[in-house]
Amino acid sequence: MNTRTLIRRALLSGLVALWALSGCGSGDTARTTEEPVHLTRCPSCQSLEDYLKTSTIRMLQDSYHPGVDKSPPLLLLPGDPGRDGTSPPLPAIEQGASEAYSPTNIQESGVDEPDIVKTDGEYVYVLSGGLFLIYAATPPVEAREVSRTELGGQALAMFVTPDAAVVFTTPSWWGPVLLEGDVTDHAYYGLKITILDLTDRENPTLLRELSVQGGFVSARRIESLVHVVVSSYLSIPSLDYGLGLNENVERVRKAPLDSWIPQVLDVVHQGQGQVASTRPISACENFYLPGRRDVGPLLTVLSLDLQTPLAPPGEASIPSPAGSAYASSESIYVSHAVFSPPDYRARTAIHKFDISGNSAGAVYRASGTVDGWLLNQFSMGEKDGFLRVATTENSWGWGDAATPSASNSLFVLEEDGADLRVVGQVRNIAPDEQIYAARFLGDVGFMVTFEIIDPLFTFDLSDPTNPRLMGELEVPGYSAYIHPAGPDHLLTIGQDTETDGNVAWFRGMQISLYDISDLADPRLTQMQILGTQGTRSEALYDHKAFNYFPPKEVLAFPIHLYEGGASGRAYGRLTFVGFLVYGVDLLQGYSLMGRIDHDDLYTENPDCTYKTMRRTVIIGDSIYTISGAGMRIHALDDLTHAQASIPFPECGGEGVVIPLPGPAPFGESR
Repeated sequence: MNTRTLIRRALLSGLVALWALSGCGSGDTARTTEEPVHLTRCPSCQSLEDYLKTSTIRMLQDSYHPGVDKSPPLLLLPGDPGRDGTSPPLPAIEQGASEAYSPTNIQESGVDEPDIVKTDGEYVYVLSGGLFLIYAATPPVEAREVSRTELGGQALAMFVTPDAAVVFTTPSWWGPVLLEGDVTDHAYYGLKITILDLTDRENPTLLRELSVQGGFVSARRIESLVHVVVSSYLSIPSLDYGLGLNENVERVRKAPLDSWIPQVLDVVHQGQGQVASTRPISACENFYLPGRRDVGPLLTVLSLDLQTPLAPPGEASIPSPAGSAYASSESIYVSHAVFSPPDYRARTAIHKFDISGNSAGAVYRASGTVDGWLLNQFSMGEKDGFLRVATTENSWGWGDAATPSASNSLFVLEEDGADLRVVGQVRNIAPDEQIYAARFLGDVGFMVTFEIIDPLFTFDLSDPTNPRLMGELEVPGYSAYIHPAGPDHLLTIGQDTETDGNVAWFRGMQISLYDISDLADPRLTQMQILGTQGTRSEALYDHKAFNYFPPKEVLAFPIHLYEGGASGRAYGRLTFVGFLVYGVDLLQGYSLMGRIDHDDLYTENPDCTYKTMRRTVIIGDSIYTISGAGMRIHALDDLTHAQASIPFPECGGEGVVIPLPGPAPFGESR
């Protein structure tokens, strides 16, 4: 292997490594998995420039000595207590809507999440391909398209308020943009944030477009404040690996600071014209840096106040890759998995941002680490300033035969200065299994693990320093999503399984109802099996496709239903694509109200090549089902005859991939 290849590999290893983890400017190079993870605010642009250049030069120096292993030790991947006592009550998840319509399914009360479909009870808002569509929803038989807005890219998700919409897209263009005078911007932007004035639903007005050099990770809205989590990379200067170390070091030293920092293209629309400008993703003083000198992924929280939509966004940037993002009404937490030699057991770094009543934007507060990796956003939950975290720790084949291949833990963390410190924990839960679902609700917590069967574990979290495992219930298959239903029940959706010795084959789906009025003795009220091998639903990995509406006692979700087929891995036959609608009696269980398909909409539009079933909305006594091809409306008491069937002007959801059953250990459910 030649020297140039060795240099390139060593430098690449450094550039994808985590910027490590302790205060700005110390510059130490030793690190272990037990080292505290905290960052400090950078005081000036000169300090930021010195940090970046010193970090890059250090990695260059390491890369020119490939015989010595100086690569960073953390490698990234891109995502018995007592059992007695009474059960704390479950909190209600209030999404801010009346009983007149079903809102977006969210994790925390008052914390809105972006989605492809929204409603306010009067209108239904849909993202389809590159369009933002508004439909007058009532009365159902007169539902009609009110307006359509070209977004200039592939729509990802949106927020809608009474007066505005915020839409996230992946831009479809990559070309010069005219700035002030005759200056053009040729940069590529991976995320565009579009703000629309919805005062007149028939004529939405474009207010602002923020194009960001980075990718969309997640977002949350609390009243008028929108917080967007973005993942970017710093741009090191162009290096020539055929040159010597000194020549490349000189290139690094000469590169201006602006060339390193991801940029934001801000286009403000005023009257018939527009004003465009660029600026760094964060001001120098809004960077929070570690002591170890590494250059790698950059995570930024951008904050917009829709009451002043043209004001500069708040910003906070930290050196971190993007994993799962969770938000309460007070804080945003962002996590990512890291692996450390010699055994490469997973640990998770967690960073906390304060968003409590801060219109200026998120403020970085503290960081910490826990053993294991997080499944998704539901693996975290905050109450009274304490963060509860559920993790799985794998041995990845290392260790002796007596060592479990996996174990699970529940941690409680508290902010202590710049550290998130573990103050309570339950370890060694379900050895040799891994987490497939978790949920934290007030003073209680739930965890589903799986290997051959699905144990549901219940926890009392009323004392943060002494979390207690209360009960366990073993049932076939596994649950992928846990939803609260009143103070004493849980609804879940997941996979049915068939066991063959030490092997479990995924079969159909299952929906279950649990009575958890006694945490020490959870009970399965009912389980319904749906289909056979191949049956799948977006609700298995995206909770926003799961629509439980208590005022009407209705549950609806999309499905591709397979039936028949032999046992084991053999698929059945695809018999139905559409939506299932169930009545829910918390004492008796589920009853199928009917099926809704979109076959006519796909027949009318041959350009829609794949049947993508996405969302459901309930308004009044009607259910609105949305697919990639269009929207159908049915009365809840007559799911056979449509009140309206409206095709979309272009196909949405084409290319949406529904993952195979089972958790993906490094990433967020979106």
